[in-house]
Amino acid sequence: MTSSYQTSAQDQVVRTNMEVGTARARLRSTAKIDHVSLQWLFTDAEMATFKTWFYGDGAAGASWFAINLAVGQTGLTTVTARFLAPYNAQPMPNLLWQVQAQLEVRYA
Repeated sequence: MTSSYQTSAQDQVVRTNMEVGTARARLRSTAKIDHVSLQWLFTDAEMATFKTWFYGDGAAGASWFAINLAVGQTGLTTVTARFLAPYNAQPMPNLLWQVQAQLEVRYA
């Protein structure tokens, strides 16, 4: 269960300072990519399932996968994502786990 997250757009513009006048700006890419920082709250069993998926199908964070997020469109939207770095997991009372991760999200 995703308990909270935030998204930030990535800079797609390259700026070159000129000797005279304003800087020149151009698009680096037309790809629509955001970085999303999120937190999940897992039970102990869900954490075990997540770890199995992460190191298996998730290829330790290298593989792209589908996830439903609210990204400023109507309701939840299925987007493609991959991990930017390994996740952090903190044990909580009652055999719960707070998992934090940062994802790279691309839009169709």
